[in-house]
Amino acid sequence: MEMAELTNFSMEKGSLSDVIKNADVFIGVSAPGTLNKDMVKSMAEKPIIFACANPIPEIFPGGCEGGRCCSSIYRTVVIFQPDQ
Repeated sequence: MEMAELTNFSMEKGSLSDVIKNADVFIGVSAPGTLNKDMVKSMAEKPIIFACANPIPEIFPGGCEGGRCCSSIYRTVVIFQPDQ
């Protein structure tokens, strides 16, 4: 069974910028720079972001200058980040 069948009950399709709108949580295990400030702004209020790409996360805490990147919870696995 594919992961989408287990997790995508509303059958959303499209790019990350399409499907992240109004999302409460982003769990990134992808590639550096995948998430940008416009995507974060389109998420639900006070989103939770786990940016786990290593060694460069999908977005840095300061990458949303003027956005809401750190208004709720931001975590990364990069050891040189201040949240570690």
